[in-house]
Amino acid sequence: MKTRALRPFVWLGLFILIVSLACTLGAQPTQAPASPTQAPIATTETQPPAAKPTTPAEPTAPPAASSGAISSREDVQKAVIRIVSQGSFVDPEFGSYEGIGSGSGFIIDPSGIAVTNNHVVTGAALIKVYFSDNPNKAYNAKILGVSECSDLAVIDIDGEGFPYLQWRGGDVKAGTQVWSAGYPLGDPEFSIHRGVVSKEHSSGETSWASVDSVLEHDATINPGNSGGPLVDDNGQVVGINYASSVQATNQFYAIAQAEADPILKELETGTNVNSIGINGTAVVSDDGTISGIWISNVASGSPADWAGIKGGDIVLEMEGVQMGRDGTMADYCDILRTHKSTDTLSVKVLRFSAGELLEGQLNGREMSVTGTFDTTGSTGDTSGNTSGTAQSVSDDFSSDVGNWEIFDGAQITGGIFYLGQFTDCADVGSDNAFGCFTQCLTCGYTSTYDMQVDAAYVDGVTDRTFGMVLRFIDNNDNGLVDSDDYYLDFELSIYDKYFIIWEHNTDGKWYVIDQKNATAIKAGRKVNTLRAIASNGGTDVDIYINDEWVDGIQSIPYPEGSVGLVVGGRAMQAAFDNFYFTVQ
Repeated sequence: MKTRALRPFVWLGLFILIVSLACTLGAQPTQAPASPTQAPIATTETQPPAAKPTTPAEPTAPPAASSGAISSREDVQKAVIRIVSQGSFVDPEFGSYEGIGSGSGFIIDPSGIAVTNNHVVTGAALIKVYFSDNPNKAYNAKILGVSECSDLAVIDIDGEGFPYLQWRGGDVKAGTQVWSAGYPLGDPEFSIHRGVVSKEHSSGETSWASVDSVLEHDATINPGNSGGPLVDDNGQVVGINYASSVQATNQFYAIAQAEADPILKELETGTNVNSIGINGTAVVSDDGTISGIWISNVASGSPADWAGIKGGDIVLEMEGVQMGRDGTMADYCDILRTHKSTDTLSVKVLRFSAGELLEGQLNGREMSVTGTFDTTGSTGDTSGNTSGTAQSVSDDFSSDVGNWEIFDGAQITGGIFYLGQFTDCADVGSDNAFGCFTQCLTCGYTSTYDMQVDAAYVDGVTDRTFGMVLRFIDNNDNGLVDSDDYYLDFELSIYDKYFIIWEHNTDGKWYVIDQKNATAIKAGRKVNTLRAIASNGGTDVDIYINDEWVDGIQSIPYPEGSVGLVVGGRAMQAAFDNFYFTVQ
């Protein structure tokens, strides 16, 4: 599993152990907490939802196949949905914010009942659903039930007569050919990837869920694929995708029918399963002495809410058991699975914002302060110095959260990061210092990583380039590319359809590592996806444009350094969107 340092907890040395979630969470670090949020949860079992009216709701659903259930892989996309959710969260690095997330799901009943992951929808104030045949038409949806521990959710989409998927049934063997379907990276265009089941039973313990057994496969899933189906050649569901662990080794995971089906049946009735109403992510200190469940969101009216737990709290103990000691939700979920939803459970909480220790009960006594905790070492610094370990980051630029003021004159409007015009950024190759960025790129040094961003022209065209910083060693720590700094970047000119790889060596000179015409790879779109994956300890980088490999760099002399976004012009009207950076 990967680790992620929590900036406000420099004093505590906390880090989050995660397997990367395959959902795209806007204005929020990827993976941590890419954490589950929770829909409102009652302290007692809820009644099944009322029957839906027989008259189709507006807008009308896409036409279903005459046979009902999808029966071929080619038709799977008719029943796979893109889910966009919006809600409020408290993040351990950036504090309180409103975020927009994007994930996938699939319909299991023509009435509009659909399956997705808990972390895709829970805690959302608003949920919209989209289909591939009309990506601009939004359908409203409501949550029927969620399971924090199994990372499952069932939603009800307005409308009737939807195409739907059904389970394959029976055992799934290693070697079975499968396809991962969904909408990765928030892209409204449907995507499907082929692979095989590599392991029938793998551990599903993660920092945000606790699934006893999952399928391991190598059908690529990326952020945004969360909740989408893993299907066979006949379009039948083999599993529910929920995590990508190590993309470099093609290890991806899906919840199999035996684990998911009984829980989904309960969720369809409106009953939450193994949930107390929190959006939680396991955190643990470097020395293992302090651990718990970081709370990003609490559902109104839930047991956690009635106990007084708030977003930004850390649940240290439940029933006297220390939480998150191994960096997973295993202990937390084992306790929930051995108690009824109405049982009284003791909890001990650290409220970091106030430096308070609190104790109380779920379904019992409200929490009260029992001690204090020294939090004076917390700085919450996002000034962007390039020392320390790089952080996993995901951002669809829906709001300015303090980490993306990279270019003077930049602004975020409507989920797009506009570069705007600026005057203090020298062209690559000029005699002036290169000072495009005023804050950190990815907040630290990294060696191996996976970085991706959508790059788009907004108004008009330009012969300037923009792309990715592949390595930056700021030897005098001033944020500029000076004569003794090492700098390596990959830039794309969409208008001229070429890309170039530049290197500024410590001899003070600029070098062109490679430059190629990109016409053959269709890089002339208004929106182009750029991707760089570093491997072999950071000495090698593979570069992709629109998911197609275009170049590779080997034997980079400085394998560890800061990375991020770059532009190579002065008066550019262009934009970045859907950025994510994952430390491998």
